[in-house]
Amino acid sequence: MTRHDYETGPLRLVLVDDHEFARAAVATSLAAQPGLEVVGEAGSVAVARALVELVEPDVAILDLNLPDGNGGESSIGTLRNGRNFVVSSSPALSRNERRSGCCPREPTQ
Repeated sequence: MTRHDYETGPLRLVLVDDHEFARAAVATSLAAQPGLEVVGEAGSVAVARALVELVEPDVAILDLNLPDGNGGESSIGTLRNGRNFVVSSSPALSRNERRSGCCPREPTQ
């Protein structure tokens, strides 16, 4: 696993979620953390692909359920270090979806 070199600058993040409120909440939380920089936000896989090409983030945080595809299965482009980080911002994930392996653990209440 490659570690980020903080001497070259903050870890650059792109947020992809079709819920604007969720993106804003995550962006605000991450922006308060030293060493992290949110460099773009998208609400769909299509917009995320273009955004990743434009801003070249280190990590993309993706919602699993997007209107034009599954964030976990969709290739949104090549990140500078070749990594994606997938999360689901949807609290409505069903027990069957969790059992299918889309989420490594049960969400906390």
